[in-house]
Order: sequence, then structure tokens, then C-alpha cells
Amino acid sequence: MSSYTWYPTSEQYNRVCSALVTKYQFLRDRTEKGYESWHEILKNKFKKERSPLVDIEEINKVRSRFGKAKNQMISQSTQQTCITKNTEDLSVVQDMHQKRQRSEESESGEDAHSIGIHVEKMRTECMKRTPNIRLLQDCMARTRNERTDYMKHHSTKETLSRYPALKIPAILVLEFESILDANIEKNILNNLALVAQKVIDECHRREVGVDICAELAEAKKTHIDLAHKGLSMAAAVLLLPLLFKESPRSLYLINEEPRTPNPVLYIKGRALVEESLLEILMEGEKVCEVDDLTMALTVLMAIHFIFNIEYAAKMKNTLKFVEKFLMCHNAETKIPPTVIKMANFLFD
Repeated sequence: MSSYTWYPTSEQYNRVCSALVTKYQFLRDRTEKGYESWHEILKNKFKKERSPLVDIEEINKVRSRFGKAKNQMISQSTQQTCITKNTEDLSVVQDMHQKRQRSEESESGEDAHSIGIHVEKMRTECMKRTPNIRLLQDCMARTRNERTDYMKHHSTKETLSRYPALKIPAILVLEFESILDANIEKNILNNLALVAQKVIDECHRREVGVDICAELAEAKKTHIDLAHKGLSMAAAVLLLPLLFKESPRSLYLINEEPRTPNPVLYIKGRALVEESLLEILMEGEKVCEVDDLTMALTVLMAIHFIFNIEYAAKMKNTLKFVEKFLMCHNAETKIPPTVIKMANFLFD
């Protein structure tokens, strides 16, 4: 799109997103149109990419049109030049200042009054049908220290009530990535794509996860070839615990509501069917709904880190593998030999 314009219209966004989910059905979200989340993501992506650019004529024209000269006494031609240059410089400086300010204020620059304002702003925004993700991300950054302390002394239900943005998968992932300063979602998708087929083949060889493998084969018959990779990755998420001889029930349950306090995925329906309901629950409380199994895995890892939850004993090796070899998180913790051995096999 950027080769045609850096400022697409709403109609252009809609056309591109509609074409995307039409060609790749597994990317459809649960909104009415099936692509509203992609519309927001693409729109934010353009904003982010435009911000640092200073040598694109189209962008400079828009900036100069809405910019303000610092000195109203200079000539019109010089004034226009100053507007363009100052707007560009100011954009970069403001971006750097805001990032530094968010970091500093999230650590020590907020008091009870300002925290209350951010919390109320978050609640108001979350009541909208399409919340402003960037605004919520800012509120999350500014309340991070207070929220971390609040979680230590309150239940999941109370925390989700006070900080409703934690019910939005995109916010959970962004907060997670901000904590670790890494593109975790991208790492998981890329690395899972590398090992998915090998996970499936090994489970087939061991004759474990027979039902999931059968469902995968059936699902592939009703999907176009382009969707098969996504289906294989989703199946790999379900099969991964079986390779470590751990109980999948500590990661997900199908048509059986979880009774564990740990974060777990509840699947209502058939696991690899698009119409299935996928919910993340913790301490009996629904945290959020997710669109697919790969996102579910990312959100589950995010919740463990954001809420500072230890891995369940019956799922420790699986989640350690995800953390170290799918997320690529270089934590200073000992990696079990079983996990290293499995990683060497899958990535060989």
C-alpha cells in the first residue's frame, strides 16, 4: 500500500483487509466484518512507519499543511520551510521524549491521583466497541508499577475489574513485549512454523495425539492449501505437551471447563475448527477470548509473565521450551536437559 500512498483512506484499508481474509480464511477475526482488528493493526502500522520519515514528499506536504511555524514574523516562503522542518524535527523529538517520559513516569513519576485518572481513562476506553489500543498501551505503561503491586494483594477478578485493558489480547501481548523488550509474537510464529510439521510427524510416530492428528487431516481437506500451514501450527500447539510427556490439561481443555487456578485455554467445540470458542481462563475467571491457537499460546505466556505466575509442574518443560526456543527469551534460568534435547531434535 505504501507504494501507492502513505495516507490510505478508510475504504482502501477495508479493501486490503477484506482481500486478506478472503484469501486466507484462517486470518478472519471474530468481528462482524471478519477483519476489523486487521484494519486497526494496519492503520497503526502506517502511523508508526510514517513517524520517522523525513524525505517523503507526500508526508512532508501533510505535515506542513497541519504544522505551525514558530516565528510568525518571517516571510511566507521561509515560514513554510520552517514549518516543514520544525514539524519533522518536533515529531522525532516528541517521540523520543514520550518514550522516555513513559518509562520514567511508569517507574516513579505517578501519584495516586494521576494513577486514578489513567485507570478511569482505561475503563472508559474499554467500554468502546473499538478501543484505542495506543491510548490503552500508554495507560498500561503509566500504571505498571502500581498494577504490579496491586496484583500481589488482589484476585484475578479484582485486577481485571480495575484494569480492564488486561482483557484485550492485543494489550496483553504489547505489555508482554514491552516487559521483555522483544517481538515475542513474531518470534513464536516464526519458530513454531519451523517445527510444526516435525512435532506432528513425531506425535504420529509415537502414536500420541491421535484425535488431534485425525482432526488436522480432516480440516486440511476443507481448507485451501495456503491455510494448511496455519492449521499445522495450531495442531502443533496442542501436540507439543505430548512430546514432553506432560498433561495437556495444564495448558488447554476441550469441552471441559478448567478447575485449575493457573492460566489455561478453554476450547469449546472442535479444536481446529474456526467456529470454536477459545477462551483464556485463570482462577475461574475469563480473561479474554482469542482468535486462534497460536495467539492463545502467546497470550498464555504473556499472562504468566505479567501476573508473575510460576509454570504448572505438569507443564513446566513445555512452557520452558516455548520460553527459551520459541520466544527466544534468554532468561538466566537453568534449562532442563529434556527441553534442550527436544529443541535440538525439532530444530535439527
